[in-house]
Amino acid sequence: MADKIALYCRVSTQEQVREGYSIDEQIERLTKYAESQGWKNYEVYVDPGFSGASMNRPALQKLIADVEAGKVKKVVVYKLDRLSRSQKDTLELIEDVFLSHGCDFESMSEKFDTGTPFGNAMIGILAVFAQLERETIKERMALGKEGRAKKGLWKGGHGVPVGYDYIDGQLRINESEAMQIREAFDLYLKGYGSEKIARILDAKGYSHKYGSWNAIRVKSILINPLYIGKLQHSGSIYEGQHEPIVSDEIFQKAQELYERKSYSKSTKDSRALLGGLCFCKKCGARYFRWKARKIYKYSCYSRRNVSSYMKKAETCDNKHWDASELEGIVLDQIRQLSLDPDKIKKASHDPDLEDRTDALSEMVEKIENQRSRLLDLYTLGSFTMDELSEKMEGLNSRLDLLKNEIEIEKTKNKTLKLSEVQKITKSLENLDTEGDSEELRNLVHLLIDYIEIDNDDVFIHWNF
Repeated sequence: MADKIALYCRVSTQEQVREGYSIDEQIERLTKYAESQGWKNYEVYVDPGFSGASMNRPALQKLIADVEAGKVKKVVVYKLDRLSRSQKDTLELIEDVFLSHGCDFESMSEKFDTGTPFGNAMIGILAVFAQLERETIKERMALGKEGRAKKGLWKGGHGVPVGYDYIDGQLRINESEAMQIREAFDLYLKGYGSEKIARILDAKGYSHKYGSWNAIRVKSILINPLYIGKLQHSGSIYEGQHEPIVSDEIFQKAQELYERKSYSKSTKDSRALLGGLCFCKKCGARYFRWKARKIYKYSCYSRRNVSSYMKKAETCDNKHWDASELEGIVLDQIRQLSLDPDKIKKASHDPDLEDRTDALSEMVEKIENQRSRLLDLYTLGSFTMDELSEKMEGLNSRLDLLKNEIEIEKTKNKTLKLSEVQKITKSLENLDTEGDSEELRNLVHLLIDYIEIDNDDVFIHWNF
């Protein structure tokens, strides 16, 4: 039978600074209150440095587990918003967790508890005000961010942009990261895609404040006006006070190239089977299909004197391909996939991706363990609550960044599932692979991300 009283305390670092809340003060008042009520068997649950907007708090999760296990007969907080600032979360905790497991809830400051009809009514009312307070804070923060953007100042807080450090309220160039960003723009203008650029930067041993490079981060940098000294907020762009990392000219060329690539990839050359897929491995320009004496060929834009804006080099000696021969090689590779499902599994397996994700997950686990050890040390009196809050805030920030990196790594998984690939390759068996079949083109473009050509060598990068 439950006989334990749970005293729950929480404070975020910002609240401690802004409102004067402290964990020590909450603990002192709650324990004195418990003693005044004659409660001998009570336990303090502490979440220092955690926002009330999230339910992912170690002590809160332990409290929920203890309530559901029938170990707690009443939960007491100093103030209702210590439990949560979300109306939905507050009501769900009280009604679906506490009360449904025979556990009462009491707020010391508001002088009510769920053991009385009036207390039950007040829970809903106060939860509404807790939600209102949170929404008001969010609105003030949004207005503050907009005001800073109009003044040319970055919004501040976590997530400092790669290429900069945040010092004394201003973005200051981080020369090491800025050098890498300039190289990324340079590589992009030479014809390399964001995935290839990330691999090149990684191969050189480069990294930034959030870890290794990946295609998503490269792409986000290439289209961000922040790097020419501007700030983007809610669809508007403002002149920033920070120094640019690349010139307006370089950035504009990158945007024009990005638009052309996006258009080309979306249209996929409405007639060519491999249109929009083929790239020259020598200079980085696209291959395109053209007609010579009734014979179709694929050639590098840098080798043919057409569409100068598509050229990546003054000259290029990469091979011209007969369209039927190149398309035949690609279709043969697709047929081999349909005949040997193991080839699909082998092509889709990315051990490097798994290794990176596993490594990040291990780091997350280590930080979780550090947080648990800090809480244990605090209970032993190894340091003050203020010191614990400061340490927790740093660990929580690192944890958020690592979890974000894991999500980014997961997005690198290809778009097609193995079952979808098998279905597509199977459908190709019943298609006429001669001529310009729109259905055949669509299936090929579903399977293939891009193709690299190096004279007689053809490298297919699958979309799975």
